[in-house]
Amino acid sequence: MLLFLLFIQLFFSNSIKAKEGIKLDSIINYANSFKNDTDKINAYFKYDDYIYRYSPKLDSALNKLIVFLCDSNLKYYHVSDKEKYNFYNQKAKSFNNLGLYFKNLANIDSAIHYFDKCLEIYEEIDNKFKIASTYTNICNTYLITDDYENALKYIYKSREINIESNNKKGLISNLNSIGLIYKNQQKIEKSLQLFEEALKISEELNDSNNISIVYGNIGNIHLFNKNYIEATKNFFKTIDYQKNIRNLKIISASYSNISNCYSKLNDYKLAKEYALKSLKIKEKINDNLGVSIVYILLGVIEKEGFYNYKNAIIYGEKSFRIAKELKSLTHQRDAAKLLFDCYEHLNQYKNAYNYHLIYTQTNDSILKNENYKNLLDIEYKYNYKIKLEKV
Repeated sequence: MLLFLLFIQLFFSNSIKAKEGIKLDSIINYANSFKNDTDKINAYFKYDDYIYRYSPKLDSALNKLIVFLCDSNLKYYHVSDKEKYNFYNQKAKSFNNLGLYFKNLANIDSAIHYFDKCLEIYEEIDNKFKIASTYTNICNTYLITDDYENALKYIYKSREINIESNNKKGLISNLNSIGLIYKNQQKIEKSLQLFEEALKISEELNDSNNISIVYGNIGNIHLFNKNYIEATKNFFKTIDYQKNIRNLKIISASYSNISNCYSKLNDYKLAKEYALKSLKIKEKINDNLGVSIVYILLGVIEKEGFYNYKNAIIYGEKSFRIAKELKSLTHQRDAAKLLFDCYEHLNQYKNAYNYHLIYTQTNDSILKNENYKNLLDIEYKYNYKIKLEKV
């Protein structure tokens, strides 16, 4: 226990900037001032979002500490049923946070490992809201590698629980996830319908964070439809709603999307400016998949805006390596397309052929018929369930 706390203090001195470190250090000292483990854990969770915002790695260490504290109390001390329930809940919450941490690193196996641990506890204590939320997190994790079969399986489980319990916040997450699946399968009209439904519920609940997320999703639909002005408006709305929330992952995604819009509008100076702003944040929060996306954007900007094919290839190769490591077919495809175009322009036909082959193979895998059948299956099941409830 003391060694663990010592590690956290050393972590501060080595990896947190002075101004941020003073605040974070105060939070840790405040939490550690409690003798009672329950109060200590509650103090950590009170500032969990703030700690994650400035140091996801530190936050993961704190969540492992919380698991340790919960296990120690459950194993070595006589606790009441109420205390036992609370420790299990807190332990599950930390497992969920660790799952999200590894999901953002695109470490799929570790993310699923912690979400499964979280799910096991919530099923044991029969917390249906949290079970549904965990199913959604598992779905979104599988989406990183375009594993639609598993993604659809878990999002349907989540949605079924949220419909039965009238959990509107949970339904917003479901609508966003299913909308993203449809978008990735290029079923744009259906995707937009789901996002607009999510926006309506978010506005009814006055849920700023979800409103910002949905505006970003709708912006991506306009981007796909080549309506770049409207797309940019939506991405700036996302940033406006994030002014007080300060979710760096969402803000950085908005910057990269704005960069993409300016690139399509041939304003490459602004496009590069927003891409670099996005990259800076994504590197800070270890958003590896996001870094891969921004490298593609910068590659396209160098190729189409400044005709610097060598720089474009450097960015493209970096993006492809990360996407391949993370097993993301979508971003392997996009990076391969960029590299094919660049090598073809430079008359390096062997490299051009190799990347064109990769592009074709990954694109075919993403759009394979099995995935579309799964989409039809989930839509049928959901609509059939609604009709039965009306009988």
